[in-house]
Amino acid sequence: AGPTEAPAASAPAAPPPAVPIEARVGHAQGLIKQEKYWDAIQELESILPDVQTSAQRQLVNLLLARCVLKNPKWQHRGEELLAEVTRENPRHVEALLLLAHVYRGKGLRIRAERALRQVLTVDPAHEGALAALAELSPPPEG
Repeated sequence: AGPTEAPAASAPAAPPPAVPIEARVGHAQGLIKQEKYWDAIQELESILPDVQTSAQRQLVNLLLARCVLKNPKWQHRGEELLAEVTRENPRHVEALLLLAHVYRGKGLRIRAERALRQVLTVDPAHEGALAALAELSPPPEG
């Protein structure tokens, strides 16, 4: 009988390839479209530690805010997430509009107006901001 060969040493298993942030965000957006907000929140929160750019962080925080704002008990968390986006990018129109909506819902008219005016500094003809501002402004006396 011929010499027996020793079994070849198996190489350590390679870690599974990392799923790109964009694909994970896309998955979360799909969950949001299906109105599976809790699942989207879980996915988005798992993405946050892995974000590598300011733009990624802003997008994840914006999507996360949209989801948590669906629950009236989580309004404060949504507000904090949106405020973080606008601190990082004071010209983020969508975050400013959502923040104005949150402030308006809390009866914080001046803060809502400030957020809407910030939108108008970025886009002076923004119809949504103009309409919301008109609704917030008291009617002229007389």
